[in-house]
Amino acid sequence: MTTTVTVALGVLEGIALNPKQFGAVGDGVANDFMAITDCFAAALTLGVHVHFLPGIYKVSKAIIIDGFTNLIIYAVGNVKILFPSADQTLTGSTPGYDSSASNARSAFYIKNCTDLVIRDLQFEGDSTEIDITKNTGLAVSCGLAVTGLNILRVTQRYGAGLVTQRDDADSKDALIEACRSYGSRVNSRLGNGGAFLKCTFELPATAEYNRVGNNGSSHAIYQFASAGDDVSVKNCRFVNIRMDCVKVSGSASPSYGYSVEDCTFINCGRNHDGTLTGGGTSTGACVVVGADDNMVHAQISIQNNRARNCGSFAAILGSKNVQVVGNQIHHTAALPSTLASMIGISRYRATSEPVEDVICAGNHFSSEVSSGTTFVTNAIVLTRVGLGLSGRSSFPSVRSNHIGNGYSRGMAATDCLNPVFEGNGLVGLGNGMQLVGCRMPRIIRNDVIDQRSNNAQIRMGFCSWPILAANIGCGGKLLTSQNGKPTTGDNNNGQIPVVFPLAGFYGRVQATGLRPEVVFAYGSGWTDGDVVHFNDHNTFTYKAMSPGENQFNSIAGLIALLDGLSGFGAADYGAPWSTTTNHIRVRKVTPTASANFFAIRTVCANPTAGVILRNSSLSSGDWSFSRGEGSSGDRVVIWSPCIGMGEVPRLAPENLAAATVLATIPYPVVISAEEEAFADAVLQLSALHGTELFYWSVG
Repeated sequence: MTTTVTVALGVLEGIALNPKQFGAVGDGVANDFMAITDCFAAALTLGVHVHFLPGIYKVSKAIIIDGFTNLIIYAVGNVKILFPSADQTLTGSTPGYDSSASNARSAFYIKNCTDLVIRDLQFEGDSTEIDITKNTGLAVSCGLAVTGLNILRVTQRYGAGLVTQRDDADSKDALIEACRSYGSRVNSRLGNGGAFLKCTFELPATAEYNRVGNNGSSHAIYQFASAGDDVSVKNCRFVNIRMDCVKVSGSASPSYGYSVEDCTFINCGRNHDGTLTGGGTSTGACVVVGADDNMVHAQISIQNNRARNCGSFAAILGSKNVQVVGNQIHHTAALPSTLASMIGISRYRATSEPVEDVICAGNHFSSEVSSGTTFVTNAIVLTRVGLGLSGRSSFPSVRSNHIGNGYSRGMAATDCLNPVFEGNGLVGLGNGMQLVGCRMPRIIRNDVIDQRSNNAQIRMGFCSWPILAANIGCGGKLLTSQNGKPTTGDNNNGQIPVVFPLAGFYGRVQATGLRPEVVFAYGSGWTDGDVVHFNDHNTFTYKAMSPGENQFNSIAGLIALLDGLSGFGAADYGAPWSTTTNHIRVRKVTPTASANFFAIRTVCANPTAGVILRNSSLSSGDWSFSRGEGSSGDRVVIWSPCIGMGEVPRLAPENLAAATVLATIPYPVVISAEEEAFADAVLQLSALHGTELFYWSVG
């Protein structure tokens, strides 16, 4: 062998070497490991490239490629390299592979190289092992300090994946272009500044690739958060990937600058029979970003992709500065099981980073299923996991999306801060939008067409400081369950009246278990001699402040006083929702069937010192009588920061049905014990039929 090498070096100095000059057979049976190793050693000495002549080259362990600069490895003709992807005799203790069994089981193990090119080769794992913890060898596995790796027009079949780079600062700037990965058990990943361009990742449409424990397959691309920033996946194709196609997650390090653009996803996030995949925390999505506890993922772009017959499209977990824009999501048939959402934006769990500054715009959801068929709960869902304002998903913007048939709800938001829903079109849905517990939501210029006419088009509950304007609905009720926590100083300080249509508000509350109560506002300016009469049996007189004398010189003092009365309880009525309103709710501790069970009366020199919310037909003057929860009568619940104390919202009819209601039914303003924590006014209008359309304004 030594003589042959010496002659070859003398003749071939300055041009490419090939392994057959060093004894490689290339018949797919003989072990060509040593011949290929000798070829690379000679190429390093001479500073020349390496090419493979036609053949099938079998290696017993990975070829170590170490210390090269500007090396080109290429095929002349049809070349395949068989690598030992699941050989259990190759372990982390195998010499030369940096304590990694995966490195030893791969075809090439590259380290300490700069500007290395691999092109036009085929790689194939030689094992059908279905356990992904055993089948770990890749076509190209990288160690430390691999910069400027370029893999071009390479095909990898079976084994763990196409390529993986280490998570070190010097492994960067890889370009993987026009490659094909078929039948990978595990995944590929790149370091800083890496790019997958025009690549295809595909799994066979057979059951053995379904993920069951450690068996089956994993993600196509799995970017560990510590492995590299600024990685792009562009113009790639993913077919039959059971788990997440592209996932960014998996360590306690922050990650930045990931993009998935102009890609196609077909039958992904699903098993071979079409059922949805699971496994661990996976959502079976085309793209997942996050799924980590205490870190920040930021500058994420998911744009102009196409997904057909996939499970979930995108899951954005604990990330900031994210764009999900211009994606096309289509189904040719209903899913065999119901999916929670196509685009989900939330925290990973209660201790995780919240989601901030997400733009979800211009996405198109469509299907070929029959009208009225539901196979996805939400097209877009925003939510948080955890408590407190700091834990809310904040400033998400959902604009100009189009959602067609097949979704029971188009969009949903739970406990989000300042979500904006603007210019969206929703067709064929039961519930177009549903918002619960959101602060400062903006719902503007949305078109909602309900083909089934059986649910609300916009449903809102327990949201504070909402703005709804210029929304158009057809087929069902435009807005129901509108509740909002009252406060002051918002919406231009009440300077501009809010005007929006209420279509068919109704909903009967059964009178079961009444809990009579009185609510009044606690103001300032109490003077000596001001009196509060409680149920006409207890009288509390305000005295000038001095320690131990004044019983209610603050709202906290008065609440404590009233809360101490036998059979009654008192609190700031925003307390259950962690807000402070300075309105006091006094309740009978035990529910009773009797309304008007007790009353509070204030006699104050300054009328603003104690302002009664007159919530019963018996209330008048300075008196407020208790009323029970659940009294009969249909209610329209209107909330607006424009409504001041004592102001009454005015309804104007938009259609004949509304005019009939206003002409024939009394128009009292009441405060419901069920609604008073969330509404400034409840307009009690009986016998609504769902066809009435009103405009309302204050001032």
